[in-house]
Amino acid sequence: MVISDEIKHSFESLIYNLKRETAVCGGVFTTNKENNRFHICMAVSEKLKPYFVERAKDEISSYIAVEHKFDYFMQNLGFFPLEKNKKVGFCSALAVFDKSTDIKYIKEHLLFESEINIDSALHFCMPELFERWKEIANLIAENKIELSGENGALEMMRFLLKSTPCENESLHLIASNGFFAIVNDKKETVYEFNQNEKEKLLHRAICLLPKHLALHGNNFDFFYELFPSNKNEMSLTK
Repeated sequence: MVISDEIKHSFESLIYNLKRETAVCGGVFTTNKENNRFHICMAVSEKLKPYFVERAKDEISSYIAVEHKFDYFMQNLGFFPLEKNKKVGFCSALAVFDKSTDIKYIKEHLLFESEINIDSALHFCMPELFERWKEIANLIAENKIELSGENGALEMMRFLLKSTPCENESLHLIASNGFFAIVNDKKETVYEFNQNEKEKLLHRAICLLPKHLALHGNNFDFFYELFPSNKNEMSLTK
């Protein structure tokens, strides 16, 4: 099975999740970049193929519903005079809000056997998805006066996240040796970023929808600006 997409989208989550699913099935997993595209190649036994294809569709649908939706809003909400990290937080919250509806639609239209170009499938097989996202963008534009200024947008961001079911009980963000790491309660590193990739860390932490988020180390001022807290622990979805 081969999956590819444009490099402009954040591919880390899909790589991580599909690599995990491939390992569960005892399969082979590789990635590469070529001609401005990411490619994921996976192989599992014929016996496990039906199960694996179903899990792959779940992960691809979630990836489209969050990453492509996030990029759509980042490009189409240009009227917000927000700093980059605040806009990333706002658009990340929009991307995960009601994502189950998008995932259901995407999975129903995601038809493939051994190969899929995600961006092509999205543009040619799922036109209603863009219409839904456009409606949201238009609604925000119509209410831009009420949302103007940092407080309006950030309050809406927090409201959206608190209205979204959490997907992880707790996560830890660790700043050390020039890197940021997202670590789960089993002390497993889920994602790692350079310390100049603050927006990517912020986006990924929001998209993982933890009930509790513990911060360890320094350089997290950009989190406290979005999620005020008196301690090194905050709640994003509660």
